[in-house]
Amino acid sequence: MKHIDTYDTTEWAIYALEYSTAEDASLTEQDVTDIERFTAQFAHGYTMDIRWEETNEFNVFPAIGKLACKTIKVDFYTD
Repeated sequence: MKHIDTYDTTEWAIYALEYSTAEDASLTEQDVTDIERFTAQFAHGYTMDIRWEETNEFNVFPAIGKLACKTIKVDFYTD
């Protein structure tokens, strides 16, 4: 596995990223669009290593979305 990068990933997007689904009923159309835009950079797929202990309760520059929110550091890998 090759390490791509580490992102401050929006907490609400973790499930959709982990299970490659944006069908969560709690997500808005904009949330789904933001997730799809983020994952488009991984053309050949990805694997995640979620660093649950590394959180930021109020991140003004999350990797997904435009609003300040809680983020968790996530390492992304590809084959």
